[in-house]
Amino acid sequence: MTHTLSRIIIGICAVALIAVFFQPWVRGPGGGISAPRLRENLEGTHHFLSVFKKKNRVSHNYAIAPWLWAIPGTAGVTLVAAAIPIFPLWPGFLAGGAAIGASRYLQAEVERIPFHRAAEGPGRTERLGYVLSVFTAMGMVTRRRTRRSRRR
Repeated sequence: MTHTLSRIIIGICAVALIAVFFQPWVRGPGGGISAPRLRENLEGTHHFLSVFKKKNRVSHNYAIAPWLWAIPGTAGVTLVAAAIPIFPLWPGFLAGGAAIGASRYLQAEVERIPFHRAAEGPGRTERLGYVLSVFTAMGMVTRRRTRRSRRR
């Protein structure tokens, strides 16, 4: 696989991560909730068992929702890094790791919320995170091979 092809795939994964961020992440009685609206939709007084309330006994880390914004942020940086050949590809690992970690954590937390379940967003995000990490590693390896062959 060439270095250019891996950069194209990394860019596609980064764009897909940004798009998936706005798909439903949690399904509940009120419908689907995307990642940007998780906190305000789940912390209201009518959701008394929500893990996103500050004084909830179900979960101690209710603050995951603001950290979800790291996914489109790091994906945007990855997209720029993939588009400009002189930039390193390591932001792809950051975006992939953020996607995997956030989706795993959210899926575990949603299991504790009565009448709510994880939607398609976290699963797609996790898969894209793995693909992005693998192709970032492949891009870094092919970049080293390309540099070595140019030196000879």
